[in-house]
Amino acid sequence: MILVAVALIAGAAGVVLTSGNSEDDTGSSPGGSRELGPTEPKSRRRYWVLIGVLAVFGALTGFSIGIPFLFLGVLLAVLDPFRGRRLPFWTALGAYAALVIGFVLLAPWGCSSSTNGGVSSPTTCHSLIGLDYSGGPNYNPSLVPALIVGLTAAASVAASVTLVAHVKRR
Repeated sequence: MILVAVALIAGAAGVVLTSGNSEDDTGSSPGGSRELGPTEPKSRRRYWVLIGVLAVFGALTGFSIGIPFLFLGVLLAVLDPFRGRRLPFWTALGAYAALVIGFVLLAPWGCSSSTNGGVSSPTTCHSLIGLDYSGGPNYNPSLVPALIVGLTAAASVAASVTLVAHVKRR
């Protein structure tokens, strides 16, 4: 929460106005700095309002669906200096989307168990794509396989986007 607050304050204060990298993907001025156009302040304000909305929504609904929104808000705050540079900005957002989608598809969601005459039946959980996680009466399935698949998907997307961008440049 402190990280979100610091990012929002830094963005609102306009601390980062240029990317400062000599490799500019937008074709703007040499040296990588962005020149502020007439719509830049409005666009920048909307960007930080979006970050604030994502962070607040993520914090308020953190125990149900909010964590991915909170992390997206933090990611957008971190990516603010790269907004004018398509490759790092969209690579990071694409990798994050792949991570979330991979995790959500494989994570165990619906778990059920029943008791019949004092005897507990095995716990059975299912993922969105139909994988079955089963165990004893008090079984709590691991989220590690879903996290590994999500991270693998994120790395694959990041590598693919970077590779395609470098091939297109030649």
